[in-house]
Amino acid sequence: MMNQNIRELKKLSLKYIDKHSDDIINLCSRLIQFPSENPPGDVREIAFFIKEYLEKFIEVKSFEIEKNRISLVSTLGEGEAPSLILYGHMDVVPAGDADLWSFPPFSGWIRNGKILGRGAADMKGGLTAAIYAFLSIVNLKADIPGRITLTIVPDEESDGRSSCWLLDNRKVTGDACIMGEPTMLKYIAVGDKGDAWFRFTTTGKPAHGSTPMLGENAITKMSKVLSIVERIKDKQFKPPSEIHDDIKITKNALMKMLREIGFENKAAEISSLIDHCAVNIGVINGGSWINTVPELCTSEVAITVPIGVSPENIKDLIQQMLKDEGLMDVKIEFILKTNPTYTPIKHKLVRMLSENVREVLGLTPEPFYFIATSDAVFYREKGIATVHYGPGSMAVAHAFNEFVQADEVIKAAKVYAATAIDYIFR
Repeated sequence: MMNQNIRELKKLSLKYIDKHSDDIINLCSRLIQFPSENPPGDVREIAFFIKEYLEKFIEVKSFEIEKNRISLVSTLGEGEAPSLILYGHMDVVPAGDADLWSFPPFSGWIRNGKILGRGAADMKGGLTAAIYAFLSIVNLKADIPGRITLTIVPDEESDGRSSCWLLDNRKVTGDACIMGEPTMLKYIAVGDKGDAWFRFTTTGKPAHGSTPMLGENAITKMSKVLSIVERIKDKQFKPPSEIHDDIKITKNALMKMLREIGFENKAAEISSLIDHCAVNIGVINGGSWINTVPELCTSEVAITVPIGVSPENIKDLIQQMLKDEGLMDVKIEFILKTNPTYTPIKHKLVRMLSENVREVLGLTPEPFYFIATSDAVFYREKGIATVHYGPGSMAVAHAFNEFVQADEVIKAAKVYAATAIDYIFR
């Protein structure tokens, strides 16, 4: 299609979003009012609402992969390529103690240009923007040379099982995907770390607490194990040679973003996590009685995996470290494992998204690597180039008094729509 025609399609799409700006803000507010906390992960009410909302304009398919966990998929166009996915998730982390909030967590109040409530930033703002970007393209009634898909899932905050199922069963397919996770509209996350969640088990020998030397304390042994495991965070891992320069670029961008959101004192330490592991000892259980030497202890530890290594590499390294300290009988099991993934900075999705951020918002976005993991890993493992770009800040995501700027939701919708038109029609 001629560039002039693409420009006209963009103009019409952005005009549609401007015309519906109040509807966009109100939709985001309404979505926040659904307490779609995960756990427990029951999204029936919000899923039915969104399905009904979209079905005024286009067909929507629903998939209940697990009880009360419903995914929504709507597709425009029938071409195989190019094909772009706009992604959002309905679930939010629990709000916690409502008395510690300055407003009701699921109020969805609109105050001083902000939309307030749990999930506003992560990611009902991005979800709303994706919905309206999609509807703006539906409204064009243009012949789509490829395909654009809106997919909305229920369980990103837990295990991402629905995204896996949709991809594995080809209910969602595409070349590229934009996820509306919060990046302040100034940054583009192009890579995710992996996860290695372990369960460690140590065994001992019970004895009376008055004569502990006659037994072997499994908790004491576990304390040694965890001390050794924590050392892994000091090891720097080399990234693949093809993204060596990207790592440098994204470290600088991450440092800048962290300072901007108020983590000046921790910016260097946090940005180092791009090529280091983070280690969190999350659970420990052991012993049956205060006056008995414990014979069993378990601990669950979450470790983030930098690009360039795998969860299996991390397990092998830990086993060797334990062996070197004479702790050969420690049982190590995976609870969960995902590989780190990335989309090259020079990929056309990143380029087109960056161009449209500059064109629509007058900003030059900076790429960075996300220091945690997300559903993006499942998409990239299927060969789908995937990025995070969305309204809101990670500084307020999962925190008390979460909010998103209302105008950022509208701006994100415009960027998504313009990028989708470029990607599909150019």
